[in-house]
Amino acid sequence: MELRDYLKTLDPDAREALAVASATTLGYLYQLAGGHRMPSAHLCNRLEAASDGRVTREELRPDLFLRQSA
Repeated sequence: MELRDYLKTLDPDAREALAVASATTLGYLYQLAGGHRMPSAHLCNRLEAASDGRVTREELRPDLFLRQSA
C-alpha cells in the first residue's frame, strides 16, 4: 500500500504514533507521501516495521530494494 493511502486509513492519533514509531515527524511523513522527499533506506525499514508491513520498503524506494532481473 502506498504511504499516502495508508495515512488516509489512520486517525490523527495513529498517524502521530506512526511518526513516533518510525523516528520521524508527521510533517516529514506527509512530505514523503506527497512525493516531495525520498526516505532513506533506514527510514524505509522503520516505516515498514511501524506499519506492520502494510507500507513496504519496496514501495517506498523501489530503486533501493527491488531486485532487477538479469
